[in-house]
Amino acid sequence: MTPQVVAQRIAATFNEMPPRMRKVGTYVLDHPDDVALLSMREQARRAGVPPTAMTRFAQRLGYAGYDELRGLFAASMRGRVSDFGLRAGELTARRKRLGEPTLARSLANGLVERVTAVAEPDRLASIVEASSLLAKARQILCLGHRSCYAPTYHFAYVAGLYGAPTRLLDAPGGIGVDGLNRADAGDVVLAISFAPYTRATIEVAGAGRNLGLSIVAITDSAASPLARMAALAITVPTELAEATYVTSPAFAVAEMLAALVVARRGARGRDVLESNEVEFARRRVYWHESEEAPS
Repeated sequence: MTPQVVAQRIAATFNEMPPRMRKVGTYVLDHPDDVALLSMREQARRAGVPPTAMTRFAQRLGYAGYDELRGLFAASMRGRVSDFGLRAGELTARRKRLGEPTLARSLANGLVERVTAVAEPDRLASIVEASSLLAKARQILCLGHRSCYAPTYHFAYVAGLYGAPTRLLDAPGGIGVDGLNRADAGDVVLAISFAPYTRATIEVAGAGRNLGLSIVAITDSAASPLARMAALAITVPTELAEATYVTSPAFAVAEMLAALVVARRGARGRDVLESNEVEFARRRVYWHESEEAPS
């Protein structure tokens, strides 16, 4: 049994739950790491219910008590933490067994398969729908931390070059999240996160949702905390036996979203890009072939 199965059970029976049970269910769905780490009493306090409600909730889902449910989340977290180390060990063993050229070929083939999966019809439909939401936004608030920062930044940079109103919810000193202070219902948050989910990403996305913002998520599962709060979630494969971590499909989706947003801007986007290029030339941003290479 996994936390994903627990989430599915909660979702399937949520509408039939009494109000107090719904509060517990919402807490479990929104704070899976806290379920694993905090005491039942502390979780009850945060959920705003008496501790007995936590026990009844677990029993309603078919568990002996809340400790049994907590144990599932704790075991999952222990597996996540050790997973990267296991993958590194497997890579070392395969390198010795197969040799680097064969391992590299296997990596390349696996990455190609996962990026190709982005073109599956259902996923393409989600990407097109997401690009429509983003293109209509008054402001696109881009959110991603740790390994997910790179595709988040890439989308913000490329779309921003053509005048799309992108803003990174990240900055030195931790003030990037202050972008939420001036957000309104016409804004959209583009959030990217994969297991193990970065707490800051989930909390900031949740704060945006509470402000009435639409969340577009790029994530790894329909049961992920981002997907559950999103107006639209694009799920991409992140598992590859030959790799420690896979972000190529997320990059592909980010680049596709940027291209589709730019395409919707038409002549306006070209005008902004031309203006930016004039300014880049004035500031000598790019290296010119006529210049001598530094010694």
